Amino acid sequence: MKKLQLVVCSVALVGFGQFAEAEGSCPSTVGSDLAIAESWPKTDTWHGSESLAIILPRSGIWPTGPARLTWYSSDFQPGLEREFVGRIERLDEGPNDAAFLGATNARLADEAWTILTAFEFGSEGCWRIVGEYRGRNLEFVVRTVDYEALDNKRPDD
Repeated sequence: MKKLQLVVCSVALVGFGQFAEAEGSCPSTVGSDLAIAESWPKTDTWHGSESLAIILPRSGIWPTGPARLTWYSSDFQPGLEREFVGRIERLDEGPNDAAFLGATNARLADEAWTILTAFEFGSEGCWRIVGEYRGRNLEFVVRTVDYEALDNKRPDD
């Protein structure tokens, strides 16, 4: 009976678009279907607001290794990426072998400019990522797993 209650609680949290958590794992943040700027991609996995947002994987699971993250802000213009600060913190036991590598800009096909960042996850684990841009913070939690252990399939495939 207790196991069933845990499963129901996890499903309820996913329904609110905040966290997906399996028994004994990382409370990964999942996105939701927010009304975001019209020029941004249409998806049901947004996290944040027009002031600072990111698209998250549906599962909350990312492969270890390098990760490119695209951040959106309604007032971003090329050159302002130098005002973006990324931080990463391990939430579980294990080596602190993840890093924020830097930020640049990228233009989407529909003319929207974005902040393109690079992170590196050295091992499996539970991580809090914080992006700060012009005084606005956005944070989320991801779980990383060994890509080869997934048979080279992305978790959301």
